[in-house]
Formats: sequence, structure tokens, C-alpha cells
Amino acid sequence: MKEILRDPKKLKMIKQNTAVQFKTADKDRDNFLDLDEFAASCKMYNLNFGHPDPTDRKMREAFDRYDRDKDGKLNLDEYTDMVLEVLRVLAEVEQMKKPEGETKIVLEKVKVLE
Repeated sequence: MKEILRDPKKLKMIKQNTAVQFKTADKDRDNFLDLDEFAASCKMYNLNFGHPDPTDRKMREAFDRYDRDKDGKLNLDEYTDMVLEVLRVLAEVEQMKKPEGETKIVLEKVKVLE
């Protein structure tokens, strides 16, 4: 995972895929995600990757964390930053795995995955 994030071509592809995900989540086509659209996107991600649904509180915390300009919605740049941070944390976890497959760190930084 870490190598993927360092490869400019693969990083570009991740950003393109993130833009498609954003567009899919943007149900009202206003080029922003409100909390409901963001929550639906998080739930879909977790369902696709076998994670439990995040709580409403966790989704609100994540939304507020990535809403840098505090306008109550996420633009594509803010959403992309979130996706890249999730991938960076997953890369850290992958690197920190014990031989038995257990991890040494807790994913508290990535509220969306909880």
C-alpha cells in the first residue's frame, strides 16, 4: 500500500477513482457532500470492505474533521484528503502488522473506519 501511495501514476489513479466515488455520492449534484451524502458514502465503503457501520457520532466527527473550511459540506479536495489519509493509515497498519497478523496500533485517527 505504501508503495502505491508513492507512485505518481497510481496516486493519480486513486485520485481519479476518488472523484468518481465523490460524484456517485453527490446525489443532489451540487459538487459538495452534505453529512447525509457523506454518511451514505461511508456506509457503502464499510459494507464493501467488511467493516461495521460507523456510528452517527463517528461520521459527524469525521465529517467535521475533513470539512476544513467549516462550511458544513465537503468539496472534492476535502473528500480526497480524507481518502488519502485513510489509505496512509492503512499503509501504516500494514507495515506494523505482527507476524501473527495482529496489529500494534489502533485506528483511532481514521474515524470513518470505526
